[in-house]
Order: sequence, then C-alpha cells, then structure tokens
Amino acid sequence: MTAAALAKMLCLASGIYGRPAWDQAKCEERADLILTSSLRHSVDPVIMVAIDVIECDMDDQDAPIYEVQRGRKRLVGWDSCPMGMRLRGPERRRRWDAAALIELAASDLGRSYAACRADRRPRSECEWRAVARRNFRNHDYAAQVMVVAGALRGRKLEGSALRSQKLASRTAEIARRLLRIFQRNT
Repeated sequence: MTAAALAKMLCLASGIYGRPAWDQAKCEERADLILTSSLRHSVDPVIMVAIDVIECDMDDQDAPIYEVQRGRKRLVGWDSCPMGMRLRGPERRRRWDAAALIELAASDLGRSYAACRADRRPRSECEWRAVARRNFRNHDYAAQVMVVAGALRGRKLEGSALRSQKLASRTAEIARRLLRIFQRNT
C-alpha cells in the first residue's frame, strides 16, 4: 500500500463520526507514521488503521483508567490514542507522542505475529492471534478489528456474517459507515 492510498483511506475514515474529517496534511503525516512502523515490524497497515478506528474513533483523545484503591477512585493510567495503547502510571503519558504510540503498537503486533509465523501458521491466523492478544479479555475484539479492516478494504459482509461474528452494534455500524463512504469514493 502506498502512503497516498493510506492517507486517502485515513481521510475518508476520519469523516464517519459526524465531525469534520482530518485535513490532508494530518492524513499524510499519520499515513507516513503508520506505514513506516508497519513496514519496520511486518504488520499490515490496514489492521493498524482498523485498531485506531476501534480503539480511538480516529480522535486523539486519551481515556483515563481509574481503579478503586482503599475506597477511593484513583487515576492509574491512560488508554492513549492513537492506537489505544494502555499506559499505566499517569506520568508516563506525557512521554509518548503519536509517532511513539504507533511504533509501540506496531512493535507489539509484530512480535506476536512473528512468534506465530515461526510456528508455520497461516498468515491470516497469525494476524488474528496478534490482534486478539491486544485485548485478550474481550473475546470478540479480533473479530471487530478484522471486520473494520475488511470494511476499510471495501469488503462487504452480509447481515448474517455480521451477526455470526458477535459484533457489538457499534462496530457493525462503523463497518456499515465505512463501506458506504468507500463505495461512494471508489
């Protein structure tokens, strides 16, 4: 995939949330970051975009993580966007910019993918396992990311396929919106 094609994909995908789409400069910058990291770690850049869509809604707003300690709610970290990387320790977030978070996500996916491929498993199975490892508590996470990746590629899933994937209604709606926008612009 070229940087221009990835930038176009990012610009189109960023406009499905009811807020203005990213400008061309931001799309090109983010595409370069994703493409560089994904190539370095042998990760599919479309899966990286799909993870950002699922985790951050293409909006670079971090989500705080709270835990109750001794009866008090305390900030213990951040789900940092882009890529929804979980960073424990409130002070750690300041050290990570978008490029570092994308690199961290690609590195994590790449290690999981390489370990799976070393066992001579099929590429699709290894991609699935690497994505599932990111959120092992949610058994449907990999299915959600893969459906969004398919929608980003313009692959339509029929209603029965969407239901069989046990997708959250939010993910199914994101996939529908992505398919609609990509069908209009191809």
